[in-house]
Amino acid sequence: SCGRLADVGNYFQHYKLIHLLSKMAFQPRLSSSQQKQMEQLELDVMQDMYNRLSEACRNKCISKSYDEGELSKAESVCLDRCAAKYLEVYERVGKKLTAMYTAQMQAPQK
Repeated sequence: SCGRLADVGNYFQHYKLIHLLSKMAFQPRLSSSQQKQMEQLELDVMQDMYNRLSEACRNKCISKSYDEGELSKAESVCLDRCAAKYLEVYERVGKKLTAMYTAQMQAPQK
C-alpha cells in the first residue's frame, strides 16, 4: 500500500515533467533558468526511478542472508527480468500519462 502511494507520487513527478516540457515546447527559446529547471526535474525523475527499480528488484530477487559474495545465476536472471519488467511498465505508464495530458491540453476549454 505504501509502495503504491510512492509509485503514484513518482507518476505525478513524471506528469510534472511532461507538463513542463509541453509548456516549454511552445516557447521559441528556453531561458537559462528554464533549461536548468527542466534538466533538474529530468534528473530527479530518472534518479527516483532508478532507486525504486533497484530496491524493488533487490527485495524480490536477492536473499536477505548473503551466503555468497557473488550473485547466483538464479538471482542474476531474476534481476534481469525484474528490471526489464519495471522499465517496461514505467514506459507504458509514461506514455499513458503523456497521452492523457495531451488530450487534456487539446480539449476545448469550458
